[in-house]
Amino acid sequence: MTQEPVSDKESSFAPDGTGIPTSMKKNWESEGNGGDHEGYDYMIGMAGTTYGIYSAVEFPKNPNAHESPFFEPLLQRTAVHYSSIDLITGDSAFLARDNCDLVIEAGGIPRFYPKRGITLKRKGSWSWTNMLMNLIENPQGWLRDYHQRSNIETTYSTLKRDFQIPLRKRIKKRRETEKYARVCDYNLKRLCYIRRLEKIPIHWKVN
Repeated sequence: MTQEPVSDKESSFAPDGTGIPTSMKKNWESEGNGGDHEGYDYMIGMAGTTYGIYSAVEFPKNPNAHESPFFEPLLQRTAVHYSSIDLITGDSAFLARDNCDLVIEAGGIPRFYPKRGITLKRKGSWSWTNMLMNLIENPQGWLRDYHQRSNIETTYSTLKRDFQIPLRKRIKKRRETEKYARVCDYNLKRLCYIRRLEKIPIHWKVN
């Protein structure tokens, strides 16, 4: 429901992962190097880079899970709710030939930040080689596209400022509901903001 008002206006998206605290005692970033992220539930989300609305979220059971395997379900759910996908930007955690192919199949252009030591070898993926060749031929334009992904970090920052207390629920199913409720709450607040700023009509609002 929260996707509907911008479903035909948003076409650029970015995935990223973060931790939702279950305790006040630890900081997600401080645990990033060699830590096990105990005291956090993991969230991987995809959000529009223009309006900052979450299009899809995943909550892996393993807080140390790699982000890349969750890209496909995030992209699939995003494609269901939005009329077009033109650009997907992600950090090196999502860099994979399969992910580049998925973006092309969805009608978009991939911009995944390269890691040291990668090659131009296609290994069956023309989209991989084309993405890297675009970076070589037009680095400024490529990076201009890529840095749109910083907007999802803003959405996470806003979400965490809105909910500064840790997750309260201890029963697994109830905690899942609480996490989804926080994302929906953020989306609704964001829609209220852009409704005034961008004059976007919201037809399901209560009069």
